[in-house]
This record gives sequence, C-alpha cells and structure tokens, in this order.
Amino acid sequence: MQHVELSARRDVLKIFNEVIDATVYLIIESLPAVPSPELALRLYLQCVEAANGCDIEHVAYEFFTQAFLLYEEEIADSKAQVTAIHLIIGTLQRMNVFGVENRDTLTHKATGYSARLLKKADQCRAVYACSHLFWVDDQDGIKDGERGCRVL
Repeated sequence: MQHVELSARRDVLKIFNEVIDATVYLIIESLPAVPSPELALRLYLQCVEAANGCDIEHVAYEFFTQAFLLYEEEIADSKAQVTAIHLIIGTLQRMNVFGVENRDTLTHKATGYSARLLKKADQCRAVYACSHLFWVDDQDGIKDGERGCRVL
C-alpha cells in the first residue's frame, strides 16, 4: 500500500514539474512582446520572486537569465539601465533559493553590468550595492567579505 502511495506521489510530482516547465516556457515566450522593456524586466523579476517563494531554483535562475538578456538587449537609456540594475540587485539580494554556484554566477553578472554603467557615480552606487550580495546574513555560506571588498 505504501509503495503505491509513493509511486502516485512521484507521478503527481512529475506532472506538476512538467506543468511548471510548460508555464515557464509560455511566460518566457510572451514577456518579450510587452511593449515596454522596463515593464517586462519587472515582470521577469516578479516571476523570480514567485519561484523563490516556491523554492524552485531552476525556474528562478531561468527568469533571472531572461531578465539579464532583456537588460542587455532592450534597455538602452542610461537612466533606465541604472533603475533596472538596481532592481536586479535588489531582487537578487532577497533570494534564498539559489545554490552557491548559481548565486555566484548571477552576482558576478550583476557586478559586471554595474561596472559598465555610463556615469561613474551610477557605477559606484551600483557596484556598492553589489558588494552587499557577497554578505547575506540570512543564508549560510554567503559571507565572503574579501570578495565584497575586492568588488569595491
């Protein structure tokens, strides 16, 4: 009896994961059609937060990847870039779903984009915000003060 119940749970979990993946694919395909790239970026970041709340790392990472692609390809205005990178950094700061490797990749990507902002003052503020990504009190293993100082 217990074996049948366990098998049924696995089947339900497999179907649930397939539905999640299909939904993620549909969202990723439809958000670029939003007329404002800034709004699409905010929607991607909201999806990241939802995936974080559901503890689905691969979905959160995929939405972050799409947010970075949108930032890179569609947001050209320097003021919009500053706002967007701060939204990305703020969202990444609140994430607790990522493993060390994925978080490290996203942190370095955000730091790199911050360093490439047009105005030096904007660069300084954004890189300073990124330095906080290397020291998060509510997560184990993310207390790398040396790397945070190196970023500065």
